[in-house]
Amino acid sequence: MAMPNSTRKKTCINEKWRSRRSGKPVLPFCSDSTYSQLRCRTLEVSQILRTPTSSQQRAQFDRNPSGAPRRIPICGPSNNCKQAMSQRAVIVVDIQNEYFPLGKLPLVGIEYAAANAARVIQGARARGDTVIHIKHEVGDPHTPIFKPSTKGVEINPIVKPMEREPVIVKHHPNAFRETDLKQQLDAREVKEVVIVGAMSHMCIDSTSRAAVDHGYKTTIVHDACATCDLNFGCVIIPAAQVHAAFMAALGFAYGRVTTTSDYLAA
Repeated sequence: MAMPNSTRKKTCINEKWRSRRSGKPVLPFCSDSTYSQLRCRTLEVSQILRTPTSSQQRAQFDRNPSGAPRRIPICGPSNNCKQAMSQRAVIVVDIQNEYFPLGKLPLVGIEYAAANAARVIQGARARGDTVIHIKHEVGDPHTPIFKPSTKGVEINPIVKPMEREPVIVKHHPNAFRETDLKQQLDAREVKEVVIVGAMSHMCIDSTSRAAVDHGYKTTIVHDACATCDLNFGCVIIPAAQVHAAFMAALGFAYGRVTTTSDYLAA
């Protein structure tokens, strides 16, 4: 039998905030029933705040007593309990060993950029945002870089993916091309993407433009990206100028270009 709005309001607001058994503070917890049949239960604050250590503890923590996935609600002014769901994803592009000092294509400032990317990833995990890692591999056996099953193609440990974070292998600068990146984002109902990684003038540029073309609100964290010196004929363009030119172009008409500190502070 469906609960009337007035009853549901009273149940959510007047829920006792201290466990009768332990005397500890509690938060309202919503069952997985439909909104019209919603009933609120309680969950001890200590259980929410405790950080599980082992995989077995995490599995137990992630499920409620009935065995269904645990959902922490937000009871807003309407007094309906709704599940909080992030619609933002961080796309970590090609932060691989090949670009580091011991790799075959070291970039200018890659260690600094990777450290900033790690900060962005840490912030995303803390907020519950999706994190998707992109890994570039070249199929041509005659190409000396990014060969599959080599040390250089591995994702650098500073941004090591967590167990549940997708790793998508690409073969083109655009991370959306011939991959399931868009399907992964849409399956999670993502509306906004944040892009970090390498190289600024190649995969960051092409992936950012493609993200906008696919309709995603796009942010590029520029000091979490890196590139290299380029040459055009007899002209050598320093990496700093290459980076600045491409970030300026992206910020002109495609997305928001910001710093790691400003992004995390927003």
